[in-house]
Amino acid sequence: MRQYNLLAAFLVSMALIGIVSCDTNVQTNYIYKLEQSVDGNGFFRSYHDIATDDLALDTRDHGSGRYVGESDYTVQNKADQNLNTLEYTITVDQAIGFNKSTDFAYALKRFELGKSFHATIQSKGQEQTSMKNYDGSDETNPGGVSMNALFNRLDVISGTTSAKQYYKSLYVDDEDQITFNSTGFIRLNLDSSFTGKGHIGFLDLSGDVDNPNMLDEDYLGTYAISKKMSVELRNNWRKQVDDWLPCCFGGWSGLRSSDKKYLGSSTKGVFDCTCFSVAGQSN
Repeated sequence: MRQYNLLAAFLVSMALIGIVSCDTNVQTNYIYKLEQSVDGNGFFRSYHDIATDDLALDTRDHGSGRYVGESDYTVQNKADQNLNTLEYTITVDQAIGFNKSTDFAYALKRFELGKSFHATIQSKGQEQTSMKNYDGSDETNPGGVSMNALFNRLDVISGTTSAKQYYKSLYVDDEDQITFNSTGFIRLNLDSSFTGKGHIGFLDLSGDVDNPNMLDEDYLGTYAISKKMSVELRNNWRKQVDDWLPCCFGGWSGLRSSDKKYLGSSTKGVFDCTCFSVAGQSN
């Protein structure tokens, strides 16, 4: 998690409640909270990069001029807190919540750095929010659902942004079958008035990767935009587990009767270890 801010007054709290390490397998459970309030004239730049095991949120803002903003972040990575006892527990839930209000007006800013040296900063405003749920992703499939909103080249912007993500999954590997169940959602709400350039995007690769659901909008000029985007995610499957070539790993007796039926009468001599004689011995 990284953050860089100017003209900022903020409160951060983080609880790290457990780390389990086994060779290269490291699991961290934590709750992270941040509240921030900014009010000033000058140049500002802010960057937050937040992620759990399966969720991610990036926010990037900058500009020169008059800026007033408030924001809060709440992150849970397989952890929860009882509000009555204030005790922390380890769970399977992951969640990221984000709320922000912004009022910005661009202006050229001149900084006097000593008697004979000065600097002038001209930076049009930018406000960006990107988020992704990686459910269904692996090394060969990008998977997941992503949403983003980018406002840049801004002369002015006034509005609110709220984002929320949730995900939990349960993977069970029994002797005879593997079961996987997951549920979650991703939501992004915007209500902004601006003069500049705006882009809103949505990409859903949780289903057919070759024919994804998507949204791509661009605006240039002066606009007022109100938009709510939401996707619910569910993934449930069950896989039967069979031992392949079980000879000497349970033997012929380890096969199901239905499997023996379709393998043919001569197969027992191959798979049943008891059919073989040790060299130099007679049956």
